[in-house]
Amino acid sequence: MAITRYTTLQDYANKVTLVSFFYPRCPYCNLELPERQKMYDKYYFKDKGLSMVWINILPEEESLIKGWQLGKNLNVPVLVGASQDSLTKDYKLVSTPTSYLLGPSGEVIFLQTGYKPGDVTTLENRIAIALAGGTP
Repeated sequence: MAITRYTTLQDYANKVTLVSFFYPRCPYCNLELPERQKMYDKYYFKDKGLSMVWINILPEEESLIKGWQLGKNLNVPVLVGASQDSLTKDYKLVSTPTSYLLGPSGEVIFLQTGYKPGDVTTLENRIAIALAGGTP
């Protein structure tokens, strides 16, 4: 399985995009991200218009990402975030996982923080509306 390396979020411009912030050792991320992978497979690989990227918030854990993805059979592209200060300031991160659903113009159309079972249903409904051209 190849891991795609993108350099910035600009690589995802002009599409509905789900951006999820995580780190490989985050227990809640490890529960949530396999569910996100299923959405990626459903909407991206079947050309339904969704882009997805995960951003590792702990640059010092970058060396874990390849093995982590292979071990969990995950192939969503991963970017490595800047400093903790930058991520907190720029994205107002207070917990992981945190996911932003962005519209084609880059506007935030839905925000989901933390993880609890069932979150995937709400998010998938918002994605379907956004892909249909509506406002979730």
